[in-house]
Amino acid sequence: MQAKLTVLILLVACMACSCRRTGDKNTSEPAAANSHSAPQFRPMAKNLRELMIDIAESHACRYLNGRIMLLSAPGAQAAGSREPDTGNLWIYGCHSEQTDPNTLRVEIKGKGWKWIEQDTQTVGAAFTVQQIVLFEVTMSMTGTFDMVYDPAEHIATVYFVPTAPVEAEFEVTSDIDVQTESPWSWIVGQSASWTGQSLQKRAVEEIRNRAVHRIIAKLEHGFTIIVDLCTGNSYTKFGTFEPGKLPEPATDAQPGDFQVNSRAVLYADSLLMAGPFEPDKGVLARFENGGNGGFQAWWLCQNKAKEIAWDYVADRQASITDALSTITVQENETTEFSLPATNCPVVLVMRPIDGTPVSYNYTVVYAHKRKQPFIDCSQSSAVPPSTR
Repeated sequence: MQAKLTVLILLVACMACSCRRTGDKNTSEPAAANSHSAPQFRPMAKNLRELMIDIAESHACRYLNGRIMLLSAPGAQAAGSREPDTGNLWIYGCHSEQTDPNTLRVEIKGKGWKWIEQDTQTVGAAFTVQQIVLFEVTMSMTGTFDMVYDPAEHIATVYFVPTAPVEAEFEVTSDIDVQTESPWSWIVGQSASWTGQSLQKRAVEEIRNRAVHRIIAKLEHGFTIIVDLCTGNSYTKFGTFEPGKLPEPATDAQPGDFQVNSRAVLYADSLLMAGPFEPDKGVLARFENGGNGGFQAWWLCQNKAKEIAWDYVADRQASITDALSTITVQENETTEFSLPATNCPVVLVMRPIDGTPVSYNYTVVYAHKRKQPFIDCSQSSAVPPSTR
């Protein structure tokens, strides 16, 4: 589905000769109301923007439904400059519709979890929350498309830019363990609990408010689809992304052909998933464990992984059974974890062995499928696929 959506986007990109290219001078206002959401563009021909809206309305939810998004945590520690993944958002509901020929509204529902590390100041006392927070979320955004094509790098950058305020509802489904930082904070907390305003309730409300704020802050800049024509790779990122550039990989272990290339941190009771991946290609994961402890990984059918995720978000015991394959990755170990073609879409599930946080890099590729370049860059001035 992602490949089909990418091809359709490229079809429009090839036709969009009126779209601004990198280096052109801007002579018009951007298409979206939010001037910070994307670089400045000349308006695309009206019918081409309508074509992109038609394509997205038909294919966006088929692409998003069932998708497991990786969530990073500001402040979490991992090797390298990029924030590591500490949680997931599993999208289980999606609806898209045109509000007018140039505008698309998308609503998604998801269940997820994420490492939260934040300090809260209330009624003169300080409290800290450091744990995996489980949640359910509904988000909706309305926007339109713009695009930049860099002919020197052969990179198409497609922006979905909000034209109306983003809406979000966030519900915490887990208990919150509030840590007081001083005797005075403990006294204030006890006094508050006598009046029915427990620290846990305040912490949940604070987490909810901050989460909604962060979701809106991230989505108010829309999202970006980056397509590398030289390799066939495509990437989806929340917010805007510099045109003509590719996202920084976590590792060069599988250059140019990865489904996932990321950093991660697993905490004491955390869980991390990636996928789903197509069943008939065979998959290969590669782990580079940075130390401090070990973790286990499993290949599971998507429906089994979903049961585990739903139990986990409901704060129930999430036992991992019926695995297609399993592996233990020890401290400072680099190893590969493969699965041959099977009869179900598969999900990679990872969990720490004990309470020690584990920081590692990992990639996932298809064992029997290589992405095909959209164009041959070997004879052009662009960097050839083998070195990208």
